This record gives sequence, structure tokens and C-alpha cells, in this order.
Amino acid sequence: MRNQTLSLLFAGLCLAAVPALCDELQDWEIDINASFYAGDLGNTFADVPGLNVSGFSTATGLGTMTLTITAPGAYYVGGYFFDPAATPFYNEYGVENGTPSGLSWQIDVPATVNLSGNGNNGPDVITGDMENQALLDTNYIPGTTSNYLNGCSAGADCNYAVSMAQALSFSVAANTEEVITFAFTSTNPGGFSLETVQPVDGNNTAETDVFYQVTAVNEPLGAPPPPGVPEPMSLILLATIAAVLAIATSGFKRISSKEGSK
Repeated sequence: MRNQTLSLLFAGLCLAAVPALCDELQDWEIDINASFYAGDLGNTFADVPGLNVSGFSTATGLGTMTLTITAPGAYYVGGYFFDPAATPFYNEYGVENGTPSGLSWQIDVPATVNLSGNGNNGPDVITGDMENQALLDTNYIPGTTSNYLNGCSAGADCNYAVSMAQALSFSVAANTEEVITFAFTSTNPGGFSLETVQPVDGNNTAETDVFYQVTAVNEPLGAPPPPGVPEPMSLILLATIAAVLAIATSGFKRISSKEGSK
């Protein structure tokens, strides 16, 4: 169980003193079967076996992480993230986009946040649900009623702090591997995704979004990455060489024809 809280005092600091620190990744948890790795429990990404975060920026909260599982067996993998879109982080709401296929999900109050209640599930519920392999496929912060001053009393219609979790179950056969990608973007990636929305308010002149998408692929063990597509300059070079060869070949044929007619 989590025991950290994020107070209204810190929320004020986000607005006044250190706003750049408050729209970066705030908390995370990755579950692999019965093993839980979480930032607020003292873990780092390096503690998660098979996790590659070279494509993710904790400073922006955007990018991709990949989790590769090679040992044969049945698995449940979940990823929970408190990744605010902007500040103030407590005036945001959640959206689910598309239709999930083989995924469970939940949008809820972050596990480490304890601001004034607004009728949503309380801290620890979302991570507890994920750890119990029982995400509820529910958006508990549909929001859209401003909570800019942290005084909204409209229950679930209030904007709030938003966290998102997705999970999937799968099996890994011998000589194969499962590669799970956790992707975070500022634009809709298409397909199924969860979204944190920071609306226009006294601190933001435009809406800001964070989309969270999970995809998985099973492939032969140690499969190389797909071959890259040639860059435009490479294509131009190849076309130039082909044209030169065509001209040279044509010229050779004409000369040969003239010599043969003598």
C-alpha cells in the first residue's frame, strides 16, 4: 500500500516555483506477474528486467519504453503512470480513445495523490487493482468541470489529478519473445489509447494532451529489428546510378550496332 501524499502546498509550488518539474513523469509502476516495480517504492527503471527506456524522456513524460520477455510461460504485465500533461496537474481529466483488444485499463486518481476529495476513487485504488490483475475498464475522472483553484465540488465531473493504467495477459512459447511497448505521445496515435487532458485555464492558453498506448508483438527469440527504409538521399543516389548505367548501356548498344554494319 502506498503512503505518500501530494498536498495542496506542493500543488501551489507547481504553479509558483517549479512548474517545469510538475508536468514531467511523477510516478510509475510496472507489474510482471506477482513482481511489482514502482518509483515511489524506491525502484528505478533499471530494476525492471527486460525494460529499455532509451526512447523515453522523464523530463517531458513522452517517448517509448519497451519490455522484452523471453522466458517461456504465462504472463500478466501492467503499466501504471502518473504523467501530467501540464500544470496545474489537478485540473486535468481523462479520456479513453478507440476500442481495446486484449487490454484492460483504468483512469483514476494517482496512487500518490491525496488532494481534497471529489468523489473519485481514492489513492492506491488504481495500483491495487492492477496488482490484483483486476483493472476496471473505467474512466473515474471524466471531468471537464474546472478545478483550477482546487475547489470543485461536482464529484466525478470535476477535473483532478489523472493517472492511467493498462495491462495485458499473454503466453510466451519456447524460442519466442514478447515485446511490449509503452508509448506516450502528445498527439493521438490512433487505435486504443488513454489520454490525460489539460484544458485551457488560468495557467494554460491552449489544451495539452498526453496519450498512453500499449502494444505487444510476439516474435522469434532474438529476432533482428525490421530492416530500415532507405533515406531519400539514398534513393536519389540509386536512381542516379541506374540512369547513368542505362545511358551507358544504350550508348554501348548503338556503337556495337554501327560497328556491326560496317
